[in-house]
Amino acid sequence: METAKNLDGIILMGPFGSGKSYLGNRLRSEGITDYTELEPIVYELFGEGDKFDLESATKYIRAHYHNTLSSSQRLVAFESTGVVQRPLLLEVMGIYNIALVRISTPKQICLDRVSRRNLKAKRPVALSKAAEFFDYWTNEIAPTYHFALEVDGTDEYTAIQKIRMLEQNHNTTYK
Repeated sequence: METAKNLDGIILMGPFGSGKSYLGNRLRSEGITDYTELEPIVYELFGEGDKFDLESATKYIRAHYHNTLSSSQRLVAFESTGVVQRPLLLEVMGIYNIALVRISTPKQICLDRVSRRNLKAKRPVALSKAAEFFDYWTNEIAPTYHFALEVDGTDEYTAIQKIRMLEQNHNTTYK
């Protein structure tokens, strides 16, 4: 019997409002994963829009991924839209055993979530941009990735159960 390499982490992927951050926080509160929401930290440290320092942000995220994955005693969850960080995601996936989890949520629900989040956000996202990005992500970005699992962004209970099963299936033995 060979032992399958344990799953080191998961990357929750989806467009704005799909539930990546929410699910990451729920997985952490359930004790399933370590999770830190990076987006607010990255924008605070490295600017946004035309002032966003992509090179410095990428170095920071790379260090965070490696430090977290190499030191955590349990599964690690990250989130990404998979657009800006694609080369970095592929690099990390070449070193660690990472599963991509697609968060599928209907467009209108994503837009409703973005709208609610905008009420208290430091960086609101225009709903027209969120709608445009949803279509771009669904039609252009998602097809370029191989997802180990797809979960419904409107059903957190089932999503959590599926992620637990994904981890258990990776952390078993096979012939």
